Amino acid sequence: MNSDIAATPALLLVDEPRLRDEIRRIAAAADRRLEERALPIGRHTWLGAALVLVDSAAARACAAIGCPRRPGVVLVTDGEPGLLDWQTATAIGAEQVLALPDSAESLIAAFAAHARRAIGNGVVIAVAGACGGAGASTLSAAIALTAAAHHFRERTLLLDAAPFGGGLDLLLGIEKAPGLRWPDLAIEHGRVAAEALHAALPATRGVTVLACARTTSMPALRPPAVRAVLESARTAGDLLICDLSNDRGPHTDQLLDAADLVVMVVPATLRATAAAEPVAAHLVHRNPNVALTIRGPSPGGLRPPDIAAVLNLPLLHAMRPQPGLARRLERTGLSVRRHTPLHRAAESVLTVLASPDTAHGELSHACRRHSGYSRMPTDAGTGTGGGAGAGMGTDAGAWMGTGAAMGTGACSGMGTDNHNDIDTGASAGSEALRRGDGNRTGPAPTRRGDPGEVLGRPNHGVSRADRSETLRSGGQERSSTAHRDESFGAVAGVRA
Repeated sequence: MNSDIAATPALLLVDEPRLRDEIRRIAAAADRRLEERALPIGRHTWLGAALVLVDSAAARACAAIGCPRRPGVVLVTDGEPGLLDWQTATAIGAEQVLALPDSAESLIAAFAAHARRAIGNGVVIAVAGACGGAGASTLSAAIALTAAAHHFRERTLLLDAAPFGGGLDLLLGIEKAPGLRWPDLAIEHGRVAAEALHAALPATRGVTVLACARTTSMPALRPPAVRAVLESARTAGDLLICDLSNDRGPHTDQLLDAADLVVMVVPATLRATAAAEPVAAHLVHRNPNVALTIRGPSPGGLRPPDIAAVLNLPLLHAMRPQPGLARRLERTGLSVRRHTPLHRAAESVLTVLASPDTAHGELSHACRRHSGYSRMPTDAGTGTGGGAGAGMGTDAGAWMGTGAAMGTGACSGMGTDNHNDIDTGASAGSEALRRGDGNRTGPAPTRRGDPGEVLGRPNHGVSRADRSETLRSGGQERSSTAHRDESFGAVAGVRA
């Protein structure tokens, strides 16, 4: 993604075969790569290309979906353009209308004039939650801390885009650190120098933090200020991580449009999966580069591949519950220790982001190649998490615990069976937790194990009958071949 290495591909939105072949021939003569895409495309793709080549049909479609005017748009025609072609060029804001093949030299000149993006090589990640409490803020901060520790970019900026989220400075334990917050940030003429911005904000462990304030009169983030921070980070080559949480508005739309990668965090529960459907549709409408991080535990037995299939999004990472995390956040603020579930989740985002597949628009392929999602053994000894290990059964793959997701010490999930994928054991003396449900004495309903059926989508995983049997047995009776549960948490081919 470094624009200094080679000319960036030109975006080609042309369906007519003969015209497309002619453009390919001219591009080969100009030694210029083409990124051929089909409509509809996201705003990020539209704005991120150095040069956009469209025919009249594609130009009208882009104007209809609201693609903003931008430099570097060229409308190409097969032969002399007509009145409708010129009108379409005006509507989309095209710089030139070129009739091919006669204007081949003019197209070669356009390739040379728009060899690279005008913006710098900064990288933007947006993290959104499927619902309240999904863990988007925690993952955003973990990505920032991990990136700074690995020197992913020279500078890392963590942007708080959730005015009612309590503030990322509080999450990181730097709420008393001097520096500006969003209400204090006065940006004149719509621009801010990156050096001045980093100097004015609080920082911790190599991460500069632009946090929201905790006041009763906190205004919405102003889009011009958000745009100025975005452009500053891009131009300076910084890494910008934006915590959207479950906030939606003009400021989050700007961040989504600019992001190189959008990560949606979804808890592995039925209701969160249902809530994620409209959220996913909105995110993909703004930016096609959306990937999933699924967060355990899964009290109803939902598997990450099933959730990804329902939402029709690539699965980037599946994160196990982390013992003691919630308690640490309450007492000292977030820290990311190596080889923890949170650290692996953050590393998976950075690994996929740096993949050439992602840079070339192949996010699904990048997720399949680098996420390292794999099956775990069915018996891996006895885990002994210290009282806060929600979902930490005696099986290493026990991400489906019924305890607190972030390890608050409420229940240890230390079942009596060594294969406790769906953890029916909990704190001693609690019969309700041992049954896995405080009210139900019979078998768990099969609808909880089949997100596809509940949400009106095909289920590509275990059948309803098989899942029902698994739930009735408390996860203790397993199929020896096809129906072992997938595990949470591996990154870049390394098992968790």
